[in-house]
Amino acid sequence: MSRYVQSSGSDPDRFVRSSDQLESVRKIGFLMVLIAIPILMIVGYFCYSLFRIDVPAKHIAVLTKITGKDISNEDEISPDSSHKGVQPDILTEGRYFYNPYSWSWSVCQMVEIPEGKMGVRVRVETQKKPTHCWTTCRLTG
Repeated sequence: MSRYVQSSGSDPDRFVRSSDQLESVRKIGFLMVLIAIPILMIVGYFCYSLFRIDVPAKHIAVLTKITGKDISNEDEISPDSSHKGVQPDILTEGRYFYNPYSWSWSVCQMVEIPEGKMGVRVRVETQKKPTHCWTTCRLTG
């Protein structure tokens, strides 16, 4: 069968596609949509799972910025979110979305001090600063 048929309009040199070709194009388009929808759903779920931070009740999340400006030696935490290091703000219970390329986080149990009591935190300072990385969960626990 011919790929193109001559149109019956006023221009005899004009050709249009046959109905068989149009049907095959429709089938290919339908198959592409059927393949694309599950792929998009899988990619969407992967991104949702990867970027999500779930902080349960009575827990906090401590954010650490991986990319950004370096902090000075005098600072223990970063002054703002444009600097690398442990951030001064924490995340309370809830669901948050952060880019795992730029951020790291650790979810820790909150220390609750009962009403009428006082919490004292003792920190021993040494002359030599530790060379290993410290986690903020240990400091709060």
